[in-house]
Amino acid sequence: MPGQPFVYYENISFRRVSCLINLPSHIDRPEPRLNGLIDRYHSHAYAQVLLFDEPTFPNGAGSMQFLPEDYQVKDGLGR
Repeated sequence: MPGQPFVYYENISFRRVSCLINLPSHIDRPEPRLNGLIDRYHSHAYAQVLLFDEPTFPNGAGSMQFLPEDYQVKDGLGR
């Protein structure tokens, strides 16, 4: 919802690869102007949940948890 805070997990290596492929001139910028970067971060975190044996993500308090904050489990129908 607009105006409400949301959580995303930044991954520097993933960001650098995205820049290398899509916008090489932004690879060393702390905040590159890549279209859909936060959506890409969400996809990367969700892939970790599916592919890693024991993924961990820090929550707002700094403790580790199995699923990313705001993660919504989807059924086989994509809902």
